[in-house]
Amino acid sequence: MPRNRMIKPDFWADEKIAELPLGARLLFIGMWNFADDIGVIRANRAYLKASVFPYDEKITFQNINDFTNMMQSLGLLKYMESKREGYFCIPSFLKHQTINKPSTFRNIEGSERFNVLELFDSWNYHGSITEGSMLKEKEKEKEKVKEKEKVTTSDDSDVMSPERLMAGWNSITEQYKMLPKVIKLSPIRKKKASNAIKIIPDKKDWEMILGEVTNNKYHLGDNDRAWKANFDWLFKNENYIKLLEESKA
Repeated sequence: MPRNRMIKPDFWADEKIAELPLGARLLFIGMWNFADDIGVIRANRAYLKASVFPYDEKITFQNINDFTNMMQSLGLLKYMESKREGYFCIPSFLKHQTINKPSTFRNIEGSERFNVLELFDSWNYHGSITEGSMLKEKEKEKEKVKEKEKVTTSDDSDVMSPERLMAGWNSITEQYKMLPKVIKLSPIRKKKASNAIKIIPDKKDWEMILGEVTNNKYHLGDNDRAWKANFDWLFKNENYIKLLEESKA
C-alpha cells in the first residue's frame, strides 16, 4: 500500500543522486512511496512503471531497467529473489524515513527491521530463495560465525582483526539484545573494518570503543527516533574514533 514519505533537503545535494538522470531520480523517490516500511519493494519493472509513471508513455520498461541498474551500480538499491519474485531493498531507507506507525506488512516474509540489509547482503542477488533454503542458510551462517568467534577469541594477540572485531560486536549483542547482531562479514564491511583497524590497531582500544557503545543509552535506542547503533555505524564518519575519545574523556 502506498505511504507518505519524507524528502530531506540533503537529497538534492547527494553526489550519487547527481549521477542519475532526472527520470531515475523521480523513480527513486517514487519507489519510497511503494516500498514497505523497511524499504523493500517489488522489482517487477511493469509494477514500477505502472506505480510511478502511470501516465508517461515515453517512459518504457527499458528505461525502468536502465534506471534501476544505475541505482544498483551506485549502491542505492540492492536486489534479491525470494519465491521466484524479485525485490529491491533501499539501504538508506530507514536513515531518512521516520516511521511513526510501522505497518506489519512485509514484501519478504520474516524480514525484520534491523536485519533486512543483512538478508540482502547474505544472498546471491540473482539466486532463487525459498523459506526452506533460507532457514538452512541461516543455520550455516550461524555455524560460520561460531567458528570465526572460536578462532578470533582464542588468539591472545593485542592486535585487532576484522573477524575479532565482528566477534567483539556480537558478544555485546548477546548482553544487549536490542543491538543487531552481525550475520556476515561481507567484503565491503571487512574493508571498512580493516581501514579502521589500521588507524586503531590495539585490541584494548577497541574494547573501550565497544564498551562506550553500550555506555550510552542513546546508542541502545533510548532516543526520539528509536534509532540503535549497529556494526556498520562504527565506521560511518569515523564514529569509532569519536567513541574512543569519549571513553578516554
